[in-house]
Amino acid sequence: MDHSWIKVVALTRIAEFLRHNAIEPADFLRRVDAPLLSVLETDLWVERELLFRMCGDLADISGDEFAGLHVTKMGHLSLYGRWGEGIMRAQDLGSAIRYAAENISLIETNRCLSLTMDDGRARLQSDFVGTIREDPHHILDATLVSLRRILNQACVYVPAEAHMPFEQPRDTSEYERLLGPDLVFGAESPAFVFDADALSLPLRVQRPAAQHGRRYANPTAIVLAVVRAVDEVIEFERPCALAVASSLGMTLRTMQRNLKVWGTTFEEILTEYLLLHATHDLRAGKRSVTDVAFSLGYSDSGHFTRAFKRWTGQTPRDFQVAEEIPVSMLQSLILETDLRIPN
Repeated sequence: MDHSWIKVVALTRIAEFLRHNAIEPADFLRRVDAPLLSVLETDLWVERELLFRMCGDLADISGDEFAGLHVTKMGHLSLYGRWGEGIMRAQDLGSAIRYAAENISLIETNRCLSLTMDDGRARLQSDFVGTIREDPHHILDATLVSLRRILNQACVYVPAEAHMPFEQPRDTSEYERLLGPDLVFGAESPAFVFDADALSLPLRVQRPAAQHGRRYANPTAIVLAVVRAVDEVIEFERPCALAVASSLGMTLRTMQRNLKVWGTTFEEILTEYLLLHATHDLRAGKRSVTDVAFSLGYSDSGHFTRAFKRWTGQTPRDFQVAEEIPVSMLQSLILETDLRIPN
């Protein structure tokens, strides 16, 4: 089966959207059977179909029919790493759009961005490649916000028609607020059509984010910091909650309180991290079970084997030779080092 993938960094605002709607992010992920690290670990890619299901459930659970619009609106191009930075460093809007189109594989596979011209009008369009099995409505909403965000990099506002690939809803006010007043429904693909002269507009000056004197702005930032601290420490020793809290400049109680707000614990984060990286290393087949155990902070392979069997029902060696991967996490996530991005 052909798989399509989206870089996890594009999903990190889901957690803040959930908290804004008084929903524990970890609780939501459990309810939709999605791994905790699917919105935290930025070296991972999530399967596109899982994201479609996740966004549908997000709208249902939050009661927000415009969840795709609102989650994406909370983000910023800088969240998208090299792809977003390349857009913001462009000299003019045309260069920014061409960079976005030529490098879309940095954040998503089987997605096409195109810029076409017709009679003095430019068309920025996004298309999926491959079969779509889940309802893509919320992703289409998110796509339109992302395209509008690229246009908004210009030094002045660019009037544009937003072409919507679905029927006109009864209330269009939220689309008008976020995408502009000119809406065209029933289009073939999500797109913006605008005066081609706008392509020569320089981009607006990017100002650094304001510093508020706090190292971590919210519980999601702390959860992300915990994941990164585990990643840094684990090469040398098995991470413990107290040591990680200390490395982040906070007390154990403060760290635990913020993790609880998010709906998780240090132990849950550590277990999921260990499982993901253990299964990745074992399937790669380049390291022995003992080497994998040591790299994850285990003092010997016996302790690692017992833990791995508790997680998966298999020993590490049985897992290595199995033809099918029985761990649901690996059906939805892949480490960046394993991903082969199509040309």
